[in-house]
Amino acid sequence: VQAPPGGWWVEDGLYARVYAASEDADTARRLSLSANAYLPELSARINLPIGPMIYIYLANTQEDFASIQPGHPPDWADGTAWPMQGLVFLRSPHIRPGTAEPIEQVLHHELIHILVGRPFGNRFPPRWLQEGLAGWFSGEMTFEKTQELVAHTSSNSLFHFSDLERGFPGDALSARLAYAQSADLIGLLAHDLGEARMGDLVRKMASGES
Repeated sequence: VQAPPGGWWVEDGLYARVYAASEDADTARRLSLSANAYLPELSARINLPIGPMIYIYLANTQEDFASIQPGHPPDWADGTAWPMQGLVFLRSPHIRPGTAEPIEQVLHHELIHILVGRPFGNRFPPRWLQEGLAGWFSGEMTFEKTQELVAHTSSNSLFHFSDLERGFPGDALSARLAYAQSADLIGLLAHDLGEARMGDLVRKMASGES
């Protein structure tokens, strides 16, 4: 990963290491504390191991965010995760809109991707499973999003889950609906089966079960 001109500021932790430009050092400390507190809690809740060290990179320009990671993130993404490499990339708060969700919540979303993606190895989990678990267990499924789902149900404009296996829509508005549908399904499963059974669900689907 290419370093910024002044080099990386590094915050070490037991489960995660955060890299940031020096002007984002305070944010890096916050993210390091958040990751190292959240990961064991998350691991216990969904019954998935944390695994090897996770490396979190905080980009302080949009150009850096797009260029330092292995692939091309959507224009509207605030974070991305690469489970096999144990990498998370986030946009710095000073290049995010003031109305955006807290950066700690974005981090938690991406950390869930790491834990869920690792059992699949070099294969991709079903997109609804990956994003549904991340959306539900990072606390993104708000009352407002539930109301949006109700409206789409009434207008018969929801996606079929077979359409959400391998990818989500490219535009932000349709993607928002796909995320909400996926999180809503995981919320139902977690409520009916128990949160700890979500790890079983991930492992069975990773082994090829439908």
